[in-house]
Amino acid sequence: MHLKNARFMHSIDHACDVCLEGKGKRKSRMHARDRMDSLLIKMNRCLCVRRDVVGSLIYKSWQIQKEFGEPPLAMKIPRCKITVLKRTFHQDLVNTYLKEGCKPQGPCECFQEGQEFIVDSSKAPGEFYNRCPWAWADIYKTILSVASGANTIGAKQPGIVLAGCNDWFRPVIFKIERLG
Repeated sequence: MHLKNARFMHSIDHACDVCLEGKGKRKSRMHARDRMDSLLIKMNRCLCVRRDVVGSLIYKSWQIQKEFGEPPLAMKIPRCKITVLKRTFHQDLVNTYLKEGCKPQGPCECFQEGQEFIVDSSKAPGEFYNRCPWAWADIYKTILSVASGANTIGAKQPGIVLAGCNDWFRPVIFKIERLG
């Protein structure tokens, strides 16, 4: 385990212990939640964090929710706006790789260019999810990264990242923008 990951694990365990031992002590409980919240943001920014470390943080936040009836930390994210920038269609790939009966006839019909959706929790906005749950699954990690403070290297504007669904015959390109 990387030294940086070991420090995160120690901080997570300490924050959770303070919180769970401090039942009824609002100050220590709030301190532990704030500490774990900042750790989650730092971990989303760190590229070398392993899945077991992130899983441990999510499990610890679940323990706090179970103990105190509070929402888990992983569910609280800053608001983001998803804008449909472009719908494309690759006729050459369709002709080369798909059978006659399975060929789409144009760009994705689930979204229209210029549509906007607001995300204020880690759940998909109902209107977006009802249109295409696959697109949500494809851009979900990017939304969490942007909400946690990630930026694209070399981007003209911080807080704006492009993502796309992985239907490579007719992909949709989304702009994800951190609000506030």
